[in-house]
Amino acid sequence: MIRAFGFGFAGILVAVHLQARALSPAEIGVALAVGLATASLSGLVSATASARFGRRRTLAALGVLMAVSGVDLVLAAQHWLLILAGLTGMMGIAGTDNGPFLPVEQAMLTQAATRTNRNRAFARYSLTGALGAAAGALAATAGTSPWRTTLFFAGFAVVGLLTAMIPLLISAEVEGQSATRTFGTFKPLLGLGALFAVDSLGTGLVSTAVLVYWLHVRFGATPEV
Repeated sequence: MIRAFGFGFAGILVAVHLQARALSPAEIGVALAVGLATASLSGLVSATASARFGRRRTLAALGVLMAVSGVDLVLAAQHWLLILAGLTGMMGIAGTDNGPFLPVEQAMLTQAATRTNRNRAFARYSLTGALGAAAGALAATAGTSPWRTTLFFAGFAVVGLLTAMIPLLISAEVEGQSATRTFGTFKPLLGLGALFAVDSLGTGLVSTAVLVYWLHVRFGATPEV
């Protein structure tokens, strides 16, 4: 929920923040595209890493990466460094908690839940994440100036550090058994994958960051609106 809170306000503020740092619309588009692509591909990487290094360590490393992204967005002066923040996959462009965390956390949840309460466990997991993202979006209404958005992304880095520490406190029982293979055959999933790809293409055109940026440029809407 804490991490979802960070992604919630980042999705609202990231494009406006990049504009305030004098990036052109094309550069902002590249940064957002890189961020979305990296977040998508990083799920496979995190699943592989969790099988090799452990789920808790993988989540902790992802939290550190989230903190690095926040520090980059706060301190970087060169445009290319701001664009490279997207390579972490942690810019929160969609405004929701997605990317490399989900495959690992969902595997942990499956490991911890029993057959009788598994559906309820996943429902609570989704609910708390959605509520956290909504709270983050509400908090973004305070991002009414460049220095305030900078403070938000400093807070984003702190959220990343918390995300790195909390998994280390979880019981080792969530580690489960070592997976034999992560990159299995994709053939049975081609139809479903194609459906998700078409759906995600449309969603990517109006992701939270893109929508907020368009409203800002087209109508002069502030993050508060």
